[in-house]
Amino acid sequence: MLNSKIFRFQHKTISLNFLAHIFLSDHSPEVMIGNFIADFVRGNHYQHLPSGVIKGIRLHRAIDDFTDTHEIVKKDIKIFQPYFSRYSGIVVDIVYDHLLLNNWEKYTNLDKEEFIQEFYQIIDKNLSIVPEHLVEVFPKMKSQNWLLNYGNFDGLARTFVGMESRIGGKVDLSTAVNVLKDNYVEIENDFNNFFPDLIDHVEHYRMILN
Repeated sequence: MLNSKIFRFQHKTISLNFLAHIFLSDHSPEVMIGNFIADFVRGNHYQHLPSGVIKGIRLHRAIDDFTDTHEIVKKDIKIFQPYFSRYSGIVVDIVYDHLLLNNWEKYTNLDKEEFIQEFYQIIDKNLSIVPEHLVEVFPKMKSQNWLLNYGNFDGLARTFVGMESRIGGKVDLSTAVNVLKDNYVEIENDFNNFFPDLIDHVEHYRMILN
């Protein structure tokens, strides 16, 4: 949700914070796809895509804009900033996906494992409209079940170590899980105050579009 542009084209890599975007896609396959690929679509170079995918791209950007300016999110970024500088926004993004998994039942009755597997199947069937870099990464994402493994500390740590290598070791992200653990109650409470606001914003955004 935050600062994904840092990674999008400068480093030709991915920010890895997919779950919340997918979750907020109203269980629409095309919107899920758009939300998944949005960080790899320049400007408005998406007019050739199906209308639902376009909606997903625009929704992704609306989510990012709301998140970037939310005071709770800014507060959590400050917790990580002394350690990770300008990459703190990306750390919070990934941490929020972790917290979504661990607070899943507060926000939906869907089974999270089934939801994630269904998403993988949707992407498998639509790789022809997925940007090349994501096509290369997706098999690893699926085989290692990145989205579900954000939910445990080992999987989260692997994600941060992988991200560190993708940005050329410019910052040591290996300690991000420790910073999270030291501030877990506060950050989890912040997430559970922020996420309902985001859900409301997305619902309002859909009403305006419709």
